[in-house]
Amino acid sequence: MIKSPRQEILAGIRAYLHDHFPDVEFTEDVEVTTGNVIFHGRPRAHQIEVTETFLDGDNEHADHSLNHIRVWNLARALREAGGRLVTVATTGLRIAP
Repeated sequence: MIKSPRQEILAGIRAYLHDHFPDVEFTEDVEVTTGNVIFHGRPRAHQIEVTETFLDGDNEHADHSLNHIRVWNLARALREAGGRLVTVATTGLRIAP
């Protein structure tokens, strides 16, 4: 079965999170109104929102989008956020105040 770029990006994010937080189980929900995907970490309270724009941003090259989360160091941002929401968008990472 061929995966869409969106599915490839989500699978890549899941793998990235598992590599950096092997002791944390992440579940995900889709926000119906925005199409954004929210990852919730347990037992740690990590929260990531991946915008629909990011997921659909580079329809040709999912690996290009996945490279952004590595370059932007999503794992470090999650640790620094201390449970606050980290948003992944085409413009970069944003930690909620």
